[in-house]
Amino acid sequence: LCYIRNNTTLIKNKVQRNIPKKRSGTQYYDKAMTSFFDACIQSIQTFIDLDKIKVFIIASPGFTKENFYKYLCEQATSKGVVNFNQNRTKFVIVGASNAYKQALNEVCLLYTSP
Repeated sequence: LCYIRNNTTLIKNKVQRNIPKKRSGTQYYDKAMTSFFDACIQSIQTFIDLDKIKVFIIASPGFTKENFYKYLCEQATSKGVVNFNQNRTKFVIVGASNAYKQALNEVCLLYTSP
């Protein structure tokens, strides 16, 4: 989770989990992804005040960003987490080539381009 301002990027929290390959069984993969998504939601609740930010960008390679957003929507409706429903319009999904800090420049360019 990063705050991106005009001249600085501040890393608020880093969420890391070992995700097994789908070949080893989808039950292990699904359980690991759920654990990762729960950790991400917990970090958002702890470190981000959604009422004070302008936009919340969800970026990743592949389909992880869509799966996380779908999981976030499900958790928000079932458990009422992250005051999500009031700030739903602030969430933007953008593709990235990797999941590291170097991809932030690419994500910012994709988000700001028309």
